[in-house]
Order: sequence, then C-alpha cells, then structure tokens
Amino acid sequence: GHDWGAWTGFHLCLGAPERVTHYLALNMMHPWPLHRRLMPQSWRFWYTALLEQPLLGRRLLRNRPGFTRYLMRKGVVDRTVWTPDAMEEFVRSSREPARARAGEALHRAFALRDIARLLTGRYKKLRLTTPTVIMGGERDFMLPPGVLTGAGRHADDLRVQVVPECGHYLHEERPDLVARTAERLFSRPR
Repeated sequence: GHDWGAWTGFHLCLGAPERVTHYLALNMMHPWPLHRRLMPQSWRFWYTALLEQPLLGRRLLRNRPGFTRYLMRKGVVDRTVWTPDAMEEFVRSSREPARARAGEALHRAFALRDIARLLTGRYKKLRLTTPTVIMGGERDFMLPPGVLTGAGRHADDLRVQVVPECGHYLHEERPDLVARTAERLFSRPR
C-alpha cells in the first residue's frame, strides 16, 4: 500500500491479521510514531489542512488542477518520472466529483479520527504481528526518513528501508526496487 493505502493496510494488518501474510507499506509511517520526531515535521502536512475542509477540499481538487500537479511534482526527485499522459490522468481522475469528495473525506477522517488516536496513544494497545517492511524515500516531502522508525514492542517483525534520492512516490521512481523488495518479503515464511 502507498500513502493512504498504506495507512489502510496497517489497519487491516492490526484488525484482521489472519487475512495478511506479509505487508509492504510505501511512504507512510506506522501507527506508533515517535512524537518527538513527528511533531517538528508537522508543518509538512500544510496541504492537508486545505483538503480536509468541507466543500473546500473537493473544490480544490476539482477546480484547481495546478494544485494536484504541484503535489505530484513535489513528490518526486526525478520529475521526468511523470510523463505528460500520466500526470494528466492523475489530474483528470482527481477532478471527478466522486473522487474529489472521497479525497476530501479521507483527509477529514484522518484529521478528526486518526490524529487524535495517534496523540492519545490509542494504537499502543495494538500489536503488529504481520511481517512488514516500510519503504520511504530519502527526500520525501511529507515523511522524511527521521519519522520512519521501528515500532519497538508494538511489532514482531517490522523493518524500515530508506531509498536514496527518491521522494514520496517511491513506486513510480523505483518500481524495480519496490518489486524486488515485495518479492523477497512475500516469499519469506511467516
């Protein structure tokens, strides 16, 4: 899973571990971040404050395609990764009314529910038993490597791999490395 998909994947692994044998998370922290490392980086989430606002988030996604392009470009080290066709497909998709509403709702739900759970330590009662690898880009504009830590006593088998000279869209910049990592992880016995 990548970004929000990775966050959802962590919840799946925690809530129904029997359904997941191994888990590869890209460009997302686990539910037990070190607050002393995360809080100084919170300024990086400035754009989510716009997306989570009722009506504003969806209008921004639907009517300001430059905003989506900006985030996509900012998310990679090598901007040639985004072909014009790929970029326009992401922009077109985010402008669809249902997808724009979903993007707004996703950001708002995280702000209203998950941030409070992170701050109050509600995830500390949960344990990750699924063998997991988190991969992050060394130059991720949202989650820098210092935020991607081990989970300590909250995980049985979690490894963090930082990829040099990559940003937030690791699967786009280094699909070969992501595929090799997935192959190694998924072939390991549980």
